[in-house]
Amino acid sequence: MDVMQERYLELLRCPTCHGELVLRDAREQDGEIWSGTLYCGSCETGYDIKEGIPFLMPEEHAEG
Repeated sequence: MDVMQERYLELLRCPTCHGELVLRDAREQDGEIWSGTLYCGSCETGYDIKEGIPFLMPEEHAEG
């Protein structure tokens, strides 16, 4: 199974404003990012990484 890796960061953009995403509070193992937050400094929105999967859905479309 492929999980989030740091090398993917340069490819990802904020789905809300298309700003650059920065990794925060990451838990990494063997080069794989298993949890943390992808944070957009432009619109100050954070997107969780859970079990190696980044959840990049804008909040207005996420299930409650």
